[in-house]
Amino acid sequence: MMMRPPASLCPATVLLLIIVLVLRLGAQERRPDAANDDGNRAAGDHRANTLGEDRDTVNAIHPLLTTIFFEEGSAGISERYVRLAAPDLTRNFTDTTIAGGTLEHYHNVLNIIGYRMRVHPSTTIEIGGSSSREPRRLETAELAAMRAGAVRAYLVKVWGIDTARIRMLPTRRGAARGGFVVDPLAREEDRCAEIRSADWEIVKPVVVSAIRAAGGSGADDGRYRAGRGENLVRQYAIPFFTFTEDKPGAVNARVLREFICNIIHPDAHVECVGHNDIIGLEDWNLRLSEFRANIVMNFIKHCVGSGRAASIAARGVGESQPLYPNALPEGRCYNRTVLVTVSEPAAADP
Repeated sequence: MMMRPPASLCPATVLLLIIVLVLRLGAQERRPDAANDDGNRAAGDHRANTLGEDRDTVNAIHPLLTTIFFEEGSAGISERYVRLAAPDLTRNFTDTTIAGGTLEHYHNVLNIIGYRMRVHPSTTIEIGGSSSREPRRLETAELAAMRAGAVRAYLVKVWGIDTARIRMLPTRRGAARGGFVVDPLAREEDRCAEIRSADWEIVKPVVVSAIRAAGGSGADDGRYRAGRGENLVRQYAIPFFTFTEDKPGAVNARVLREFICNIIHPDAHVECVGHNDIIGLEDWNLRLSEFRANIVMNFIKHCVGSGRAASIAARGVGESQPLYPNALPEGRCYNRTVLVTVSEPAAADP
């Protein structure tokens, strides 16, 4: 059973925790981030060669984090989020024509939400603003409300979304995204505006299909065909966006059913590898990544039934193999991921 941080700690324990975290933060500053330079190494971003003589239709599947992060004491939307300057510029935007990998798609999240609400006029969303617990003089309830308001204003003014379709939620101090409030990285994630929706068309991952010629590369979900006798491999990311989250949630459950369980054949080998970010203690992150990997593995086993796959296994690597840069809050969120790899023998060439 997974252990959770206690709700209250004695002063001596709090002091010890702070000392440990300070030591770990110092070590992290000296430790290079293992993610590649563009920070887009998770499922949907792997590039692989096709050595056969055929042409493959491949899919890039980008999980969508619907939380916008803000700087300390600010309600201004960061420049790293792509925003269109005028309503006219929305005409040619779609959620399947964004260049780049998962982080590039995430940085277009405001436009993706606006586009999907326009295409699906019956959908609705909720927006909740949050402030961190420290520093109190800057991080106030009023600031949290302004953050949510900035997100709503963009959707209304640029994308023309009716305000009646946007419900504003009460503000929160400390969105409970980070777990350990003494960690400054956790406080960064509390400075946010979170978009929620019960509509699948709003929160579903971005799926991009492309034709990839032999020897070339294109939008990819990790699938490749290397030639006669080798394996066909597909990879999918199942993100657990909050720090202590230990359940796949409704969106991930649907992704598992529709994109993963349906492609598993009797000769397939499935591996679920849990990854984590650097918030908290290293041993905690390893155990949590293992726990999440087992959650996903058991979901797949229940979904496909006994004997449907040659093997299904799970393991966790904790924070040792980051998929994205830990320097950004969104990178840390996407690092809390179970990477599911499905491999099976490729069809023999004619």
